[in-house]
Amino acid sequence: MSTAKEPGDLNLRLRPLEWDAIALSEQEIEQAAASALVERDPEQAWSRYLRSLILMALRRELRRLDAAVVVGPELEPEAPDRMLALNGRATQLLWCSLLAEEVTVPLLPWRNTATAPQLLIAAQVDEDNGTVRIQGVLGGRCLTEEASQGLAMEPGATSLQVPLARFEGGLPRLLRWVTVLDPEALPRVGIQKSGEDPNASSWRWESWRDAWLTVIPPRLALQVAGARGSKTSVKLIAPHANLDPDGTARAHAVCASPSLWSEEPLAEMQLLRDGQLLWRLQASSRRAIEGPMAWPIAPLWPEERLTLRLRPYGAAGGAYAVITLIGPNTDQLNRCEVQIERLMVEALAASSDGQPWPVRQDPALSAEVMARLGLVHQQHEEARP
Repeated sequence: MSTAKEPGDLNLRLRPLEWDAIALSEQEIEQAAASALVERDPEQAWSRYLRSLILMALRRELRRLDAAVVVGPELEPEAPDRMLALNGRATQLLWCSLLAEEVTVPLLPWRNTATAPQLLIAAQVDEDNGTVRIQGVLGGRCLTEEASQGLAMEPGATSLQVPLARFEGGLPRLLRWVTVLDPEALPRVGIQKSGEDPNASSWRWESWRDAWLTVIPPRLALQVAGARGSKTSVKLIAPHANLDPDGTARAHAVCASPSLWSEEPLAEMQLLRDGQLLWRLQASSRRAIEGPMAWPIAPLWPEERLTLRLRPYGAAGGAYAVITLIGPNTDQLNRCEVQIERLMVEALAASSDGQPWPVRQDPALSAEVMARLGLVHQQHEEARP
């Protein structure tokens, strides 16, 4: 039976006795309730509502203390299961009732080191009185110690029950961890299955990528104007490109900062606005531009149009394939990063479990997710001794 309540049912006449509880105003509670309306699933809506209450309480205390803490991400931090970024530290936000002795930790982001949180925050929420209490924090390495007891590694386990007492220090400890501790003191440590290679994800991506490329729709062969010989076309993996009836190649970005990824090695990439060069990357004589690349300039505005020019490696100067790159609309911008982040976590979890990631019907979204996974792979390779 669900214990979820409508925000209007909350009893705001009582206030908690706990000295460190944060009492929210009726206006703040109404704002949190409004944020939950975007979720269709009742459980997801309730989770979003409680998460919004915690974030409002946390932000208010940070303002009161004039703490130098940036709470991210900027877009939809209240989305259920989304990772927070406190001064850049990947943070998993957890909650429970005032009477609870344990808190539930979803394990999906812990299946891969790339998505594992650096720290966890546990908060107690009293929805009857509209209050939030920050119980304390726990380091990621400490969570893996809890998992090593065997509870998390049972077949099909998706969560771990952790004693609330393991989260210590309240808000003061949280502030010390995110303002004083060096980020390297809070490493990302994924939960590995018994006998699993902790570096498996760093080499599995390449074979996974090759299998994915064989099952997605064929990439559009973009003609290279002025090219000769074998360098007459180039295929863009991300953003996914299509050909308009008038022969214009267009790529509709699925997010404000789309990855750039060509199937062939490139000698040069350019981004232009109204004919003015914004950014250029050129290959060296020994090394071509290969693999996915993070978006190199400021995020796209809604439906903004830029020109992307690609010159294949070995092609003469001035021989480019030209694509019109179009930014997502406002509705897409409001939900794209949350959607991509969720799919990345799913994909990395599937990779860690040795399972194939199901190809999404939307080729543009699928390409963006795979490109970002490639960037994670690159970071792992660079970090390896």
